[in-house]
This record gives sequence, structure tokens and C-alpha cells, in this order.
Amino acid sequence: MKKLPHQLANHERLLLIHYDFKAGSACAKLLITGQISEGHGKILASLDPLQQVELANRCVQKCWNVRKMETEAKKLQQKINFNEGPYSDANMQCLEVALSEHIGNRVQIECESKGGGYVRIRFNNIDELEGHFQRIGFEYEK
Repeated sequence: MKKLPHQLANHERLLLIHYDFKAGSACAKLLITGQISEGHGKILASLDPLQQVELANRCVQKCWNVRKMETEAKKLQQKINFNEGPYSDANMQCLEVALSEHIGNRVQIECESKGGGYVRIRFNNIDELEGHFQRIGFEYEK
């Protein structure tokens, strides 16, 4: 079977997908098992490894099509702004990704120069919000 030049280029681009052998939900594994398509993979290949894992997991959890993943990837790339401050390093980003994966939604950690800050947890509906409350052990009594 003969491949066209653009098909070869697409397959080469997919080789840029991060594979972390320690992670149970590695992006390449999701691609190989068919949980995400080549179209999803091309979008992931344009991101850094931490973003790849975060976006791939969200895509599988929420059954995104390629267009939705493209939109979310653009949002993710726009939100990356390295604040100048004591906590603006790769460790804080790793913490955001790990917490996002644990919670199941986007988490942002914003640090202030005086040492305090905010943790923002994204939710799409009231059921997700209640699920977040359960994960942190909060029970609302009426």
C-alpha cells in the first residue's frame, strides 16, 4: 500500500506524542488502543508532554471530537502565561496537571507574591460540583 506524502507527514507527527511508561493513561497508549483518533493525536503532538497527558485524559473522559479537542488545545495554549513570581515554575504546572487528573476537571493554581493564592476548580454542571465536594470531603447541610 502506497502512502501519499501528507499521510507520511501525519504519521511522523504522531511520533511526537509523549509516552510516559509510568503513567497508566499515556497518550500514545490511548492512540494505539483507539481511544483517540489520529486527528486527536496530531493536535496532541503540537503540545508539550504535560499538556498532552492532561488534554488526552480530558478528551477520553468527555468523549470529545477532534474539533472540540482543537478548541480546548487553543484555550490551553493561550492560558499558559508564566507569571513572574516565586511559584512560577514547572513544579507548579505539574501540580496543576496532577490535581486536574485527580479531580477530573481543569484546576488552576494562582500564587500571589505574598505567599497566598487561589485554587480554582472548573465544573460544567451542578452534578460535577457536587462530585468535587465529595472528593474533598465537604457535605452541605440544609
